Amino acid sequence: MQGQLAPMKMKKRAITARERRILRKRVAGKSMGQIAKEMSTSKTRVFLVLKRLEPELQEALRSAGYGLNEAVTKMKEMADAKRTVFFQNAGIVTDKRVVADNQIRFAARREMLRVHGVGETMTVEHSGAILHVMTETDKREAEESLKRIEAFDSANEPALLAEVVGG
Repeated sequence: MQGQLAPMKMKKRAITARERRILRKRVAGKSMGQIAKEMSTSKTRVFLVLKRLEPELQEALRSAGYGLNEAVTKMKEMADAKRTVFFQNAGIVTDKRVVADNQIRFAARREMLRVHGVGETMTVEHSGAILHVMTETDKREAEESLKRIEAFDSANEPALLAEVVGG
């Protein structure tokens, strides 16, 4: 076994209070952008925290009885998720209706599948030319601004005189 390197055993780092808050907010259905804004951090940081904790999340889901098979069963149940919408006029409730809660229903499905590594990633790549369209008025204003800047920078400023003092 000489010359072979044994794989390093990495200790699992404990989940910090900040990471726990990110998880709670994500489980509550908030987007990464909303979490980042509420916690005064970047979306990238939120993404990296969730990515690092994915194995723990998968294990936690399985131990709570939400393996892949259970996730599919739960998705069937969630297909009938409903919410009550109230209508009001001048502060008085005039009507209420029970409607399908599509936003929560679809978000929960996507998230469960993503955590189990089945769903599609939400990464979008785009490349292409960006075209800026300027009206004649915009062009004229831009030219006038450039002329004012040139006039200010060139002839209107007096030459600076300096004396070098040696020490």
